[in-house]
Amino acid sequence: MPDLQITMANHISASAAQSALSIQELVTTMKTAGMADTAIRQTLLNDLNTGGPLFGSFRNKLKNTVKNGVEASSNGSANGKFTKAGVSQFQWVSVGDGKVCPDCEERHGETGTMEYFETIGLPASGFSVCTTNCRCQLLPENYKGENLDKPLVKEKIKTSPNVTNINMAGKHKTVKDSFKWMEKNGVVNNGFKNLPMDYANTITDALSRLPAAVRKNIVLGDFAHFQKADGLKFKSASGHNYGVSKQLQGFDSRSSKIDALSPSFKDMKRSTLSPLHPDYKPLTDYNLIGFNTRQYKTLDEISKRKESRNNSYYKNKGKNYNFNTSGEATVHHEFGHLVQEHLTRNQRSEWDELAKKWIKKDSTEYLKVRQAFTEFYSEAFAEAWGAYQTNQKSRLPDYIIEFIDNI
Repeated sequence: MPDLQITMANHISASAAQSALSIQELVTTMKTAGMADTAIRQTLLNDLNTGGPLFGSFRNKLKNTVKNGVEASSNGSANGKFTKAGVSQFQWVSVGDGKVCPDCEERHGETGTMEYFETIGLPASGFSVCTTNCRCQLLPENYKGENLDKPLVKEKIKTSPNVTNINMAGKHKTVKDSFKWMEKNGVVNNGFKNLPMDYANTITDALSRLPAAVRKNIVLGDFAHFQKADGLKFKSASGHNYGVSKQLQGFDSRSSKIDALSPSFKDMKRSTLSPLHPDYKPLTDYNLIGFNTRQYKTLDEISKRKESRNNSYYKNKGKNYNFNTSGEATVHHEFGHLVQEHLTRNQRSEWDELAKKWIKKDSTEYLKVRQAFTEFYSEAFAEAWGAYQTNQKSRLPDYIIEFIDNI
């Protein structure tokens, strides 16, 4: 094995000699041109201080010599360990990134003893076009760590998945990441400070399944935050409820207790202008969602409460009260109400006819609950949406599935 110290000394000496020759040639040229010695001296000092073509080149050569020396030392150490371990046959491996010199490229896959490669030239020994900048390696002949029928390709650095990507919905490992996802995908105000991981993932999953036109300007939080966003208290006790939802019209957001939602005087003024006026800007409508995380801290608690309610109701009435009993479906149920708010008049009319048909076949009590004033079968829609989104399509009639498919 060549002496590394001698090799590096030779490289440094060669670089110094080449630089000295270049300096001598330049000085001769300047003298021939009639420059004074003081001017020549100042020119050389300027080149030295600024890293010019003379001394800058010498400095770069020294850097490369040191770098190559470190790599050669590492390769020599590895080869020594291979030899001590009884490896007798080696193979030449080049790096396949498009920068392999023709000399090294021809040697890729060539095998032989260490003595053989020392005779024809080791990597970075200077025999090749790439000289001491060579990045090739000698590895044991039976090395199987890479696909060596082609030049060795350096492993790409693995990057973490983008936690805000839409496809990450329901797959986060931390609640903090799920909150980042919500902020990126339609939630403009999140009142939750923390949530159980399964609860947070179910919310992001439910959000991802909303139509794009619905998944925006969403305000999310517990019941207290919902009332603060709405600017109104619940009209009746809602402790037994699992969740609430509402579309807050821009004009009504004036009463919101959350500053970010309440429009300014300037916003109000601009919204009253003619739509053709260049300064016109409509007020923002918000989609409010609240979950009763104070009473039901986990999805499992929701499921147990609903199942208990169904059991007692069935004993007294001979039928179920809730259609969906899982906590996951309950979360989707509330987001289903947001979809319902965005249905067209024709879609609402069509749904009511389908819901009436469905209720005749399914006696579940909660499906009959209608939306105030409009007589719309709102709870039936939200229950159908919840079942549809939680792999329970088999419980829904085909005409209900087809309706949701076409939203």
